[in-house]
Amino acid sequence: MTQRSEQDLARTLRAAAGLAPEPVADLTVAVAARRRSRRRARVRTTLVVAGVAVAVGCGTVVAAGSFPFRGGEGGTVGVAVATPTPSEIPSTTPEGASMKVKPAAEVWPEAVFKMPAKAADGWRYRPVTALSPTEVLLFAESSFEKAGRLEVYDQTTKRFSVLAETPPTEGLKKYFIQEAEVDSRNIAYYATAQKPDGTPVAEFWVVPRSGGKPTLVTTIDGEQAADVVSVALAGDHLAWSLRKGGVYRVPLAGGDAEKVPGSDGLQVLSWPWAADARAIGDEPGPGNQSRLLNLETGERRSIENADGLKLLRCGPALCYGNRDGGRTPAGVVQGVDGADRRELPGLDGDGSPPIADRFVLFGGINAVEGGQDDPASAPVAVIYDRVTGTLGGIGFRTKDGSGGYGRGTSSSPSLIFYWGVDRLDKPAEYWVLNLAAVHSAE
Repeated sequence: MTQRSEQDLARTLRAAAGLAPEPVADLTVAVAARRRSRRRARVRTTLVVAGVAVAVGCGTVVAAGSFPFRGGEGGTVGVAVATPTPSEIPSTTPEGASMKVKPAAEVWPEAVFKMPAKAADGWRYRPVTALSPTEVLLFAESSFEKAGRLEVYDQTTKRFSVLAETPPTEGLKKYFIQEAEVDSRNIAYYATAQKPDGTPVAEFWVVPRSGGKPTLVTTIDGEQAADVVSVALAGDHLAWSLRKGGVYRVPLAGGDAEKVPGSDGLQVLSWPWAADARAIGDEPGPGNQSRLLNLETGERRSIENADGLKLLRCGPALCYGNRDGGRTPAGVVQGVDGADRRELPGLDGDGSPPIADRFVLFGGINAVEGGQDDPASAPVAVIYDRVTGTLGGIGFRTKDGSGGYGRGTSSSPSLIFYWGVDRLDKPAEYWVLNLAAVHSAE
């Protein structure tokens, strides 16, 4: 089996993860993943790809090839975004070259820190998003994916603060909080559940960013409730996207929901921008993204893909995808207009959106230097910084080469990644990479 066919199979398996059954056991630390993975795919299935054992489901990232899944992130949270000139980023990289990747803690020491993985009462933490370069929003879970509190960890003071209690609504069953979003004033989250007769329900809540009692903004049920895939904050409104496209919003103060004009076939990336493709497993499928729409101004942006890249994904200014052909497949980073292109041999995008129009998550790291001869020395995944051109490795690897990591579970592209300090499953501490703390220049 060729390297390319292995990667194609990996993508297929990632898409299939959304069809897995309910859980029978706890999973690894790499729990922070796609929304419907938390809703429908909570079991890890062990498979073999070219003799390498891999685990698929619930955002688990295990194996030498790595299976990166994404959660989301609330806004850019202070990240400086700059557009490099063509002279700063070479347009091509020598065929067959290997990439040298240092650990993220060495590349961005200001952005990596350790924190406890569970609270004093034993509840486990699931990172959600960056509130600032030093603060991380967390869900505290009494059991697997049963979030009961919103908390904040401040890496400077090493202290936790409780923002809100988030208990399940009485009378509902199979109640799971899915994702959250943050703006300068509020934290929004949504939960999916069922009525006693099995009717799907989706609840949308808001909490002041300073903390307090959650307010139920609206509840929907039936077919649309089963299709909710993300939540967004849109000024004085709360918005949500559906799996097959379509964005709805309702005033934070309550009232009737309305469909956002022009949003047919689109999902919110990060308010106010929406796109026609988000990630593998999401409708309309794992093809290429082709357009962007500003839901506030009506501005439309077409996406240039003259080179036939696969799994092309874009933010308002930055795109990336995969180039086939040649001896070494490559990830490609470029502007929405196709300019400022750079190829990164051996790296393979998984179809998750760019982060804050600056960072890109890559897996498929078999061609990274050290990755083939000594799998335990290679990172599980790689973060590329478009502004500085640097690469940082993330994730925990065992001696046999398997490994994992998690990603913050907010709806827009996450700035938070985390992994166990000394083990994959239920570690006592996490390493956390907060991309909001990465300097704009080295």
